[in-house]
Amino acid sequence: MIRTAKHMPSVAVLDRRGPLRRALATAIARFRGRSRHSVHAAPRQKSSPAILDCSLCHSDLACPMEWGVADEASWWILVRCGDCEVWKEIVISNEQAALLDRELDRQMTAMSRAADRLDAERMAAESQTFIRALQANAIVAADFDA
Repeated sequence: MIRTAKHMPSVAVLDRRGPLRRALATAIARFRGRSRHSVHAAPRQKSSPAILDCSLCHSDLACPMEWGVADEASWWILVRCGDCEVWKEIVISNEQAALLDRELDRQMTAMSRAADRLDAERMAAESQTFIRALQANAIVAADFDA
């Protein structure tokens, strides 16, 4: 079943930054280039299970937002597409849930590594700027007085 955010007021209030997210995604897409299926996504190799593909825009940028046990053999998941912002409810088997869990862990590891790399690059750039300022005598002890 597909539901848009306007039909799900309790969930829709969680996402008030939709226009900002779309603008940011558009800017990133322009910088990196666009993928074949996604309006906003940068090109990348598709590795996520088809479970999370958006049934409306066919993007692979859908993300589980809420989930719970449906019964002994299945899981209920509320999924939101990051591209077209459509929400849908799905029910998947325990086996599919296990595959999805491994894929989400892999994606979180990749994001964590990317964040660590970006943080290290930022710190290195700040350190180099500070060193250049010290070498140019642009920083003195009085700059650190409270």
